[in-house]
Amino acid sequence: MRVLLVYPNLMMQTQLPVNLSLLSAYLKYNDHVVKLFDTTFYCTESKSVDEKRVERLQVKPTNPGDVGIVFKDTGVYDDFRDMIKSFKPDLVAVTFIDDTLKLAYDLLEYTLDVPVVAGGISCILSPEKILENMNIDYVCVGEGEHAIVGLCNYLESGDVLLEDVPNLAYRDDDGKIVYTVMCPLLDLDDLLFEDYSIFDDKRFYRPMIDKMVKSIPINLDRGCPYSCSFCCASALKDRYTDRYYRVKTVDRVRDELEYQIGLYDPDFIYFNSESFFVRTVNMLKELGDMYKQFGIPFWCQGNVGCLSDEKLRIVKKMGVATVSVGVECGNEFYRGNMLNKHFSNDRLLSEVDLFKKYDIPVSFNNIIGLPDETRDLIFETILLNRLIFKKHGRSSFNGFIFQPYRNTKLWYYCKKMGYIDDDTRTDTLLGNPVVYNPFISDEELFGLLRTFVMYIKMPYQLLPSVFEAEDDDIVFEQMLEKYYELYE
Repeated sequence: MRVLLVYPNLMMQTQLPVNLSLLSAYLKYNDHVVKLFDTTFYCTESKSVDEKRVERLQVKPTNPGDVGIVFKDTGVYDDFRDMIKSFKPDLVAVTFIDDTLKLAYDLLEYTLDVPVVAGGISCILSPEKILENMNIDYVCVGEGEHAIVGLCNYLESGDVLLEDVPNLAYRDDDGKIVYTVMCPLLDLDDLLFEDYSIFDDKRFYRPMIDKMVKSIPINLDRGCPYSCSFCCASALKDRYTDRYYRVKTVDRVRDELEYQIGLYDPDFIYFNSESFFVRTVNMLKELGDMYKQFGIPFWCQGNVGCLSDEKLRIVKKMGVATVSVGVECGNEFYRGNMLNKHFSNDRLLSEVDLFKKYDIPVSFNNIIGLPDETRDLIFETILLNRLIFKKHGRSSFNGFIFQPYRNTKLWYYCKKMGYIDDDTRTDTLLGNPVVYNPFISDEELFGLLRTFVMYIKMPYQLLPSVFEAEDDDIVFEQMLEKYYELYE
C-alpha cells in the first residue's frame, strides 16, 4: 500500500517527532510505500514559536538561514492537494495534537475519498471528539506501531476483519463509535529504530543556546511516572495504569545511538524522556558509562525532587549541555493541590545550587494564567525565579500561557468551573489564553507574559519601569534596550 504520513506542525519547530518516524519504520518493514507531508517550513502563522520566545527574552536569536532553512514559497494547502493527486495514497495517516488541530482539520479537506486514520495524543485522549470530523475514518486510540500495519492489511486484503485490527476506533454504519481490541503495551527494547529519513535534511537542525545545531532525538522511555494535572502524559498514565511508563535498557539505547549516529552524524543529542533524572544513581551510572564512547553533547528534561549531587556529577561527565526543568508555579500550596507537583521551594533551590556547583545551564519553565490564578500568585512565581537567577546566573526562564489539554485533570476542572466549554480549542503555549479567569484579564496576562523575564532578571530599581512596560509599548522598547545592555 501507499501511505501518506501527514505532520501538521507548528511553523519552524524543527525537533524531529519520534511517533511518525516509528510508524514509517513499521510500514516500510512490512513492505508499504511511505511518503511524508510536513508543514514545518510553510508560513502558517504570523510568527514562529522561536520568534515569540526571542521577543520575550526566553532564548537568544538564531538565524535558521545559516543552515539553509527558509520558508517554502508555495502554499501548504495547494502543495498538500497536489501531493494527494500525484502520490495517490491508499491511506492518509495524520498526527493530531491539540496545538495544531485547526491546521490538521483544514488539511483533511483535501484528502478527497482517500481513507484517513488519525493518531497522536489528542486521538488517544479524546477519540470521540476527533471522530466528529467526518473526514476521519479511523482513530488510533493506543500505541500505533501495530495498529497502522493492521489497518493497512485490512484495507489491502479481504482476509482481515476490521474488528481484529488493534487499538482503533471508528464509526459503524449507524454512526455508533466502535472500539477494537487493545493490544498489550509494547516492550520498548523490541521496537524498530526510528526512520528519520522521511524528513527533509534541514529538519535535523534546531536552535540550541545561540546557534543552529544538527540534532537527533534518542527516545529513552515512554510515558512518565509523575501525575501533573495539566499534562497529557499524566492522562495517559491514568488511562493505561502505571504500566504505561516503560524504560529502554542501556544496551538497547547504545544500539540505537550507534545506528542513528552512524546515519546522521549529529552535533547534539536530545535524550527524549519526560523525566530523565527519575532514574536511580545506578541506572544513570550505567547509562553514563555507556554514553562516554560517543562524546556528543546532549540535553534533557529534569524534574524537581529527584536530583542529587551524584546524579548531576554523572551527567556532567556524560557531556550534558543544558537541562530543562519545570517549576510551573511559585506557590507551594497551589502547585501541590492544583498542579499535583509536590516539592518545596527549598528543595528546588537546593537543586539549583547543585546545577550551579556543576556549572550546568538550566532552562526553567513556568506557566501563567492557570485556573483561578491571581496576579499575586504569578508574582510568587516571578519571585521564586528571581531567587533561582540570583543563585545560578547561567539560568534561562520561560513563561508559558496555560492551555487546557483535553481530558487532562485541569481540563476537567476548567470545564466544571465554566472556564471553558466542550468546544474550546487550545492555542500554543505562547499564544492566546483560552481559559476564562475571573481574577485576571487576558490583557494583563499578555503584559505579564512579555515582561516575565524582565521581572525575573532586571534589578529591583528598574521594576517600576517593567510594570509600566506591561501595557506601554514605548516603555517596553526602552526596557528591551536596557535589558540587552545588561545581559547580552
